[in-house]
Amino acid sequence: MLFMLISSKGNFTAYYVVFNYLADAILIYIGVTKNRFKPSDFKLLGRTGAIFMAYITFRYLFLNDLSIKFFISDINFFVERVIMSFLLCAVLRENAVYYIIKITIQLAALSLIFFCVQLINGQFMTYIGTIINLPPRIGNPGYTNIIFFTFDNINHLYQNSGFSWEPGAFGDFLDIGILMHFLINGFKFDKGAWILTAAIITTQSTTTYLCFAVVILLFLRVNGLKLTTLLLFAVPAMFLIAVNVPFLVDKIVHTWEEDQFNLNEMTTLTAWYQKNGGQLHLNRFGSFIYIYNYFGPLKLLWGISNRYQDVMPAGGVMNISNGDIDFMAKFGTIGMGFVLYRYALFIKKFLFKGEYIFYCVIIMVILGFGEPLFMFNTTLCFLFFFHYTDPKKFFTKKEERELLGYEPEEHEPAYN
Repeated sequence: MLFMLISSKGNFTAYYVVFNYLADAILIYIGVTKNRFKPSDFKLLGRTGAIFMAYITFRYLFLNDLSIKFFISDINFFVERVIMSFLLCAVLRENAVYYIIKITIQLAALSLIFFCVQLINGQFMTYIGTIINLPPRIGNPGYTNIIFFTFDNINHLYQNSGFSWEPGAFGDFLDIGILMHFLINGFKFDKGAWILTAAIITTQSTTTYLCFAVVILLFLRVNGLKLTTLLLFAVPAMFLIAVNVPFLVDKIVHTWEEDQFNLNEMTTLTAWYQKNGGQLHLNRFGSFIYIYNYFGPLKLLWGISNRYQDVMPAGGVMNISNGDIDFMAKFGTIGMGFVLYRYALFIKKFLFKGEYIFYCVIIMVILGFGEPLFMFNTTLCFLFFFHYTDPKKFFTKKEERELLGYEPEEHEPAYN
């Protein structure tokens, strides 16, 4: 749970890096005392670290003319985020996926309780947060931190932020959580799936809803729905929902128009914010367009640095809200592609059809378009899940394996 709370960046652990190292220390202690670490674990971490160091060293020496602080920032990313994700996977091993899903479901259920209180009396939520007196989010006096729940009585009065800093980020954890839950339960709508679905509905987040629709599409296809039936019935139904729910198509159009205005008035707006303080918030489209135009496709192929915003003239006042382009600027399209590749390898352990894997990758890309998904510790776990996850732990019946399209390799027995 501490790992999940640190990953969510929505509570007091986000303001003190000591919690990162505390989590590392706990995991190392458990790993050593319980004899969880194997020689293969250190080889895996060594290979991952060698690839990462070779990558950032090459671009630092030959591609980007930057000071040493940018190189150090890249190393800090590996130490603070990647190593913690590795330790969790190495300690929990084949149970890592199960426990991340379990904690996500439990925190989602808890968020539903707090959300009901929020709807009844938002001021009471603020009162609770004041009593606990944990550090609030900087610059937002209406933000209340109750350890397992966050509440913004200014911007998200009727939306569920759960254990993250805002509804969209919470939705990322929920969408990935229900996808992984379906993977290990054979795509059945059980109690856990209903809890996650209810929490997803309460976010009222456009990106979360879009990706949940793709998850449901995957659910239907895995359970036998034909593509022709899908095109005739499901797609038109989703279209009608999209155009009639105000925070879907209408919000997307409004966001695009707002971003176009901000981009056209960029010089004036950044000068004003630099003089008066605060930040210029670029939305999903504006963030992507601005960073792409500033750095260009070649630099974004390799990335600039974990602290790339220090390179941009308006970086100090620019608030980027597109996780895909943000990660590309940090570690390049190559880096993002590597994470997606390891994620796809993990998915392939459960779903062997290319169509299903494609849906899963699309979910990650869409979620990342809205939030810094690729920076989450839970997402970085996909770098190691493939090494530790064993589907045989979850599926023992032949029909369960066949549902997911599994065909045994020549060297492994069929499951009965």
